Amino acid sequence: MPLLGEVSPCNIYAGVGLLMALVDSVGHVRAAMVGARAHGRSRIGALAQLMPYGALAGGLFLWAAVSPTDVAWRAPFPLLLGAGFQFSLLMGRIILGHLCDEHQGMVAAMWTALLLLPFAIANALSARLLAGDTLLPELWFVWGNAAFGMFAYVHFAMGVTTDITELLGIKCFSLVPKRNA
Repeated sequence: MPLLGEVSPCNIYAGVGLLMALVDSVGHVRAAMVGARAHGRSRIGALAQLMPYGALAGGLFLWAAVSPTDVAWRAPFPLLLGAGFQFSLLMGRIILGHLCDEHQGMVAAMWTALLLLPFAIANALSARLLAGDTLLPELWFVWGNAAFGMFAYVHFAMGVTTDITELLGIKCFSLVPKRNA
């Protein structure tokens, strides 16, 4: 959305949407701080739980900005697919941590969702040192990030499902052969 330029309904809707997202985000950060204080936890810990989200968004924007092959326009689907799985993993971990009231190690585990992002950014920055050529093709990082995000999320979801079914003593995903009557 151009800051100065033609005013169109699309730009107005986008501007209102961005403003509402900003208000909502500030409200959630404030609620996290108030909730942390009410439960006797540190405010720094509450903010640390939000850092992986900022790192994910900032890392993707940085990668798109320094990409010599304009990866955000050439491969938007796998880029957003990987970011979606990574965001889902972050949300799943933070929700589970709050439900189980186990905050120890949660933030460190959340950073593993972003494992490939620094390497993708470093690969894109290597093009400036190597006369326009990256060390590895950027599409490998795009699809690798999407695959890693998907496998990390599926691993997390399967682990949580297995833990819950074992704890409750149920078999929700097992196949039982039919008995002949």
